[in-house]
Amino acid sequence: MLQERNIISHKALIVWQIRAAAVFTLFSAADIVVLIFSAETAFVIWLFAAALFLAVRYFIIPKEFSACRCFVSDESIYSEKGIFLHKRISVSFKSIQYCLILRTPCERIHGICTVVLLCAGSFETVRGLSLRDAVSIDRRTRGFANAKQTVL
Repeated sequence: MLQERNIISHKALIVWQIRAAAVFTLFSAADIVVLIFSAETAFVIWLFAAALFLAVRYFIIPKEFSACRCFVSDESIYSEKGIFLHKRISVSFKSIQYCLILRTPCERIHGICTVVLLCAGSFETVRGLSLRDAVSIDRRTRGFANAKQTVL
């Protein structure tokens, strides 16, 4: 039976925006090195980085978040993601060999995680799941008996 709700957490949007801000901060710090040699070039690079950050923060990340969906049925996981390259997958629980739950420090603070489903010859990543939903998927892939939680 297919769950009617999308299990991607709304907190994922916040984490993705924090990551974009971190990348912009690193790019701006690298711009200081250019400032030593040429102030005009550093200013142009900083303007370009600021415009790119604003586009990513207010256009691309919200569009990407609205395009991400993940549903769980009795037999498989359905995932949809991407705005430029749209990817739609269906992974049967029988074909999943291993399930890995990853959490960055920022994801831990906001209570979300990334699930990596390792299948025969491929893998699928589902970002932005709550820890409860991720553990539920992990237990389903291992079977309910002897379910061990793998959280890194």
